[in-house]
Amino acid sequence: MERRWLALLCALVLICTGCSRHDLSGNHRVVTEIQVICPNDRTQKSYTDPEKMRHILNSLRQIGQLTTPDQDPDALPLRQHQIQLTHSDGTKQTWSTKGDRYIRQGTAPWQQADPDLLTQLTHLFQTLPPDR
Repeated sequence: MERRWLALLCALVLICTGCSRHDLSGNHRVVTEIQVICPNDRTQKSYTDPEKMRHILNSLRQIGQLTTPDQDPDALPLRQHQIQLTHSDGTKQTWSTKGDRYIRQGTAPWQQADPDLLTQLTHLFQTLPPDR
């Protein structure tokens, strides 16, 4: 008899834990738009397609290890990109790249990154057709 009560209690616990409420309001923000601005040639591209945004975000995430550059990238005449991420809560996050070597988030100091990975990101901007 005790085994039946124990089995019933276990089943009840399993059922109840599957029915718990989760608060999803405001806890998770997702990127809803990515704008890429290239001041050098005065172009602006906007991406809202989830698959295209996934490619851009994955490329940004792969940049990885960053180091402090030996020289100030602001003084160098290199191609620039400004990447503005708009989140579902309305907040914006900006990344900037300079040449195939430097990146920074917002107004943080420039960081030196793997040139191959930044070249891949730049190539993505050049080949991925914008949504708007």
